[in-house]
Amino acid sequence: MTGGVTVSDGFKEEFLALPSAGSCSRSAGRDARQDSRRNGGGYRKACYKRLMVRWFKPVVFRACLGPLARLGWKAYMGLLGANPIEVITHSTGDWILIFLLVTLSITPLRKLDRAALA
Repeated sequence: MTGGVTVSDGFKEEFLALPSAGSCSRSAGRDARQDSRRNGGGYRKACYKRLMVRWFKPVVFRACLGPLARLGWKAYMGLLGANPIEVITHSTGDWILIFLLVTLSITPLRKLDRAALA
């Protein structure tokens, strides 16, 4: 099972197939467009979601490990100072607030972008 996501709700497991690379092209057939509509969205929405899943999410997940790598580097080099627990606490707290604000800004950006996709 490639090209999809397995979703489980605790009782049953379902495989959701993502549109193939050819289904997002202008020359895609009628079946690809109908399948994307049946899965809860239009043709553009399915292609946009596929792009997001394939490229953007892994980049974001790897970028979120940056603060942890920075703390690890500081610990390895002995740059955490006289009170390392305080530095770790403040650093993680700062990054939590940054991630919270970035996460909360997603919805307004999606609403602005929805007009461009429609």
